[in-house]
Amino acid sequence: MEKIKKQELTEDEKWWFLRYLEAECEVVLSAWKELLKLKRYASENKLDEEGQRECSSRMWRCISEILVATANISKTIYGGKKLKKDTFKGILDLWEPGKSDEEKEELYEKLYEQIEVRVKTLKKSLSSIVDRRKLDRSPRDYLEHFDAFLQLYIIENGTKVKTHRSFGCPDEKELLDKNLSFFHCSKNEIWFLGKRIPMEPIIEFIEKLKEVLKSEVKKLEE
Repeated sequence: MEKIKKQELTEDEKWWFLRYLEAECEVVLSAWKELLKLKRYASENKLDEEGQRECSSRMWRCISEILVATANISKTIYGGKKLKKDTFKGILDLWEPGKSDEEKEELYEKLYEQIEVRVKTLKKSLSSIVDRRKLDRSPRDYLEHFDAFLQLYIIENGTKVKTHRSFGCPDEKELLDKNLSFFHCSKNEIWFLGKRIPMEPIIEFIEKLKEVLKSEVKKLEE
């Protein structure tokens, strides 16, 4: 007899994923609030070189938190790239060593079957917002793979630049000429090697998503 495939998450399973998404939204919004406070502090105070470095470090910590949590949210709702079986088996050996190849194969199939169900369920529950716009997780790649981007930049341009992870309000030519990565304070944009990432649309999406999540969680808890 053919096994009937699961179509949706149970209410308990759904609750766990919704609460996880809520927590990640909180990370994004808390880091954004801190980033704006730091930006205001920098504009209101004449910082020496050490103060600039400290402020920049704290700003980029906030930016990293925002981009990583945003990518986590996107991957949870829309699914991510399917891992190769050998990669999955290597990860499983770290997490639960001692499983046979047969057990690993079975878990691999179950995992991606369940991810498909999760994505379908969450998209349905959050359709009022996720149907209008997809939350892009690619900006996180600039952090995760910055070493590769930097290496390519040096191959093509040499080492004639630049500052890294700085902030300010320069004009675009100065910004591109002098900075590998930069937070533009007046525009609320991140720049990675000339690639512009506006932050405000991301934050607006997360704020709306948080409200929808709150409503969905409340339904399950009533």
